[in-house]
Amino acid sequence: RGAGVRVLGGGAKMADRSLSTASLRTARLELRDPTRMDVGGFLKLYSDPTTARYIREAGAVDEATIAEEIDEYAVDFERGWSKHWSCIERSSGAFVGFVALHEFRSPTPILSYAIMPEYRRRGFATEAIGAVLEFAATLNGANSVVAHVHLDNAASAELLTKIGFVDAGQVELPRGVRREFRRALK
Repeated sequence: RGAGVRVLGGGAKMADRSLSTASLRTARLELRDPTRMDVGGFLKLYSDPTTARYIREAGAVDEATIAEEIDEYAVDFERGWSKHWSCIERSSGAFVGFVALHEFRSPTPILSYAIMPEYRRRGFATEAIGAVLEFAATLNGANSVVAHVHLDNAASAELLTKIGFVDAGQVELPRGVRREFRRALK
């Protein structure tokens, strides 16, 4: 596999069953299914004001809400809505953030991600997204990935551009206007 990504639990052109348990491994990270052990990490991430304004449009959050959301990820997967991975630093076991593919059964899955402030600007997002993009290329029918970025989120726009996404302009979404970034998979 290119880019040093090892897929645990599946292979090329994965069936949905393999996708549900796929763990991805990079040089520094393991991307695995979120569990209730990750509640504290998600709570810290979602409580950070520099993160929350971009991903927690539903407002305040607590441990019980996050635990329910983690439980819902499996349901969301079964419905074909999304696949989430917790990003765990291999050397320390620390929660680094998350990456998700939404509408993963479509030709153009939607990428979302958030990284803990103390891990930003250290290449962790690039590494995690790279693993998920490589994985997305193995999905039947997926030919590109898009990411929707808040207009004032210059850091995400810069990161996505750096890793090969192209700014496709502004799009109107139910939660407001965003910049759409697009990257071909093949």
